[in-house]
Amino acid sequence: MTSETGKQHKDFIGVPYRRPDTGEIVSVMRGIGDLWIAGVVKPNGSKKRVKTADVPACSDPEDCQKFLDAYAKKKGWQIHHRDTEDTEKKTNETVKQQTEQIVDEMCECGHLRSEHLPYRPAVAAGHGRCTECDCGKFTWACFVLAVEEGGAE
Repeated sequence: MTSETGKQHKDFIGVPYRRPDTGEIVSVMRGIGDLWIAGVVKPNGSKKRVKTADVPACSDPEDCQKFLDAYAKKKGWQIHHRDTEDTEKKTNETVKQQTEQIVDEMCECGHLRSEHLPYRPAVAAGHGRCTECDCGKFTWACFVLAVEEGGAE
């Protein structure tokens, strides 16, 4: 079974929800025998059923999902998007790679921050007037990134 927003997963099927009180991910999963339950998978791999009369064990996973949807709405649980954690990790890695390549900053006057004098001595280096033109104060325009050997400039 795969619902509109849910996807097949090793332990879960259907739409997963995150419990704000524990951080656990609750979803429909196979229980004992032919029954389907709403539960969580513990770090040791064991399954734990969400014990409430509002979400009984069912022989049909779609029925179990309907009970879980209603219970999650009642409790104010939010849908957990499985790819969120991976996306955040990839974004952080990209930002780290980009920041490692920053070599200077560009002013709106077209000159580098390193070409500007301190705004006030020992307070804000590179924020004062430009040494190359009549720009009175550094105004950030963009980052200047390092270009790898063989790359386009």
